[in-house]
Order: sequence, then C-alpha cells, then structure tokens
Amino acid sequence: MPSGHAQHTLFSSIFISLALQNIFISSIFFIISFMAIFQRVHFYFHTIEQVIVGGIIGISLSYLFYNLSTKKYLLED
Repeated sequence: MPSGHAQHTLFSSIFISLALQNIFISSIFFIISFMAIFQRVHFYFHTIEQVIVGGIIGISLSYLFYNLSTKKYLLED
C-alpha cells in the first residue's frame, strides 16, 4: 500500500542530509525526491495517501537508523 519510491527517496534524502549536513547536496536530493513523488501521483501509480504513508515510513526509518549509527556506545566493548 505505501509508496516504496517515496519511502526510499525520502529515506535517502533525510539520511544524507543528517550525515553530511551540507545544504547544497541536501537540496539536490530533496528535489530529486519530490520529483519522484510527484511523478508517482501524476501518472496515477499511487494516491496521495499512499505517498504520504510511504514518506512517513521513510523519514521515520532514516531518523532511527541515523541515530542508531551515530551512537558511540554501540561500538565499545
């Protein structure tokens, strides 16, 4: 049901934005993400609700994985 394209593109955009903290590169990835999301709705492959749910899942997972990957205590014995 949720849009996998919205999920993957927003996951990548948010994760790269958090990791690099570079506004120029982040904006390029967000433009690509919104173009992918727009074309999924425009060509009737997904509804707006499906794209929103996929986006929420992608954003949530990117924050989770970024926070887990930056924890120092996970690497200590």
